[in-house]
Amino acid sequence: MIRINLLPRAQRRRRLRLRSGTVLAGAMLLGWAAVIGTGYAWIASHGARAAELRASAAEVTAATRRLEKKRDNPALAERQRVLRIRQEALARLQEARGAPAAALAELAALFERQDAALRPLEAHAAVLGVWRVEGLARDVAALTDLVARVRREAKFHLSYGPEYARAPDDGLRFRLDLEAAASE
Repeated sequence: MIRINLLPRAQRRRRLRLRSGTVLAGAMLLGWAAVIGTGYAWIASHGARAAELRASAAEVTAATRRLEKKRDNPALAERQRVLRIRQEALARLQEARGAPAAALAELAALFERQDAALRPLEAHAAVLGVWRVEGLARDVAALTDLVARVRREAKFHLSYGPEYARAPDDGLRFRLDLEAAASE
């Protein structure tokens, strides 16, 4: 019978395993050293740029503080307050321009210019901003003059008319639909 001694082979395997573990640990150590060295080199190269950015940020902060001091000027605040009040008043006036009182005043101004050649009978707003005006005119020339003034002055736009018919006293009874012009 033949006997095989396995002891030397097991020792050889152990020695090989020990060597491969040492090689692997050494390779890992070298890899980590390379990563750490590369990171340190990157940080060192960007240090100068970071210092430059810090200096730039300090300059901007100083300029901002100077501008804030100028902005806190009390005279400027008063001028801004007055300007805001004026803008609000202007906005209110522009809103009121389309209001009935303003439109009626403009309609009255259209009829004041002629001496009894035109006489308004009725004015009402069926729709917001659209006025129906009924009245009497002495003749076609007076009515034509009214229509020409409406077109020329551009406070109103003619949306319908004039529609007219003979009245019993040889005058004209007319109807106009006027649309308030958009405020600018």
